[in-house]
Amino acid sequence: MTWLTDWDMTADNANHCILAFQDVRNNGYNDIQVYRISPAGAFVWGADGIQLSSGEAFDAAPKVCVTAAGNAVFAWQADDVTIIQKVSPAGALQWGQNGITLSGAERYTWPQLMPVGSDDVILKYFLDTGPSYSPTRHVYAQRYNSSGTAVWSQATAVSTAGGISAWTQIFPMVNDGSDGFYIAWHDDRDNNMLSSSFVQHISSSGSVLFQSNGVEASTMGGRNHFYPQLALPPGSSEVYCFWNEMDADQNNRGLYGQKFSASGTRLWAATGMVFIEISSTNVYPLA
Repeated sequence: MTWLTDWDMTADNANHCILAFQDVRNNGYNDIQVYRISPAGAFVWGADGIQLSSGEAFDAAPKVCVTAAGNAVFAWQADDVTIIQKVSPAGALQWGQNGITLSGAERYTWPQLMPVGSDDVILKYFLDTGPSYSPTRHVYAQRYNSSGTAVWSQATAVSTAGGISAWTQIFPMVNDGSDGFYIAWHDDRDNNMLSSSFVQHISSSGSVLFQSNGVEASTMGGRNHFYPQLALPPGSSEVYCFWNEMDADQNNRGLYGQKFSASGTRLWAATGMVFIEISSTNVYPLA
């Protein structure tokens, strides 16, 4: 195809590359193709990989993770639903021929995965309503066990505050060291044309550990706080968040940061710490 919606790659426990992308090799429809490539460059799942989807749906933006047991779990969006599938190192589909579909009255969009436990995964996804170019977008998460069964009694609401744009899709997520996770994003929940960064902490059991809808990284008014990234030192109970500080017109930008306690308290003052003050030089928090 002339373009890729998105693609993903990781390494498994045997140092093989696990690669996922979408193309139109089959009947012109966008389908998800996945490969396992050995350290020597061998195509373990065949010369053409494994086709995980078929049919007329627009299958796009796949994500992949590998569990501690060595299985690869994939997630992607197919029109208005999200599909997840597990593949063994030998290439056997573990969750049926078509995987597990999440669907409902809302659109299930932009999934992400994080491996936890011995063979479980946590899935982040959006529930979207309204027009696709300007959705009302809420963020949810669910844990799935090795058989693909939901572990938590109901999906956990990461944020239902709204204000997340159609172009805000992939969020930074980090394991908290106990198979829960931190997650960050920016939104304009008060609809004042200024976005702010928020951080949430979800436990391994699906409990919301920070305040509902996340803790704001900076309370400074009159500016945008865009594109947050997370950092968690090994063994630490305090998480760091860094973001692009921009003026209201988005003509100048800098780098600010915040540190949060285990309970979600801002530790670097309400407006965070300045690392690079805003100026006409473009700087970005890449990692």
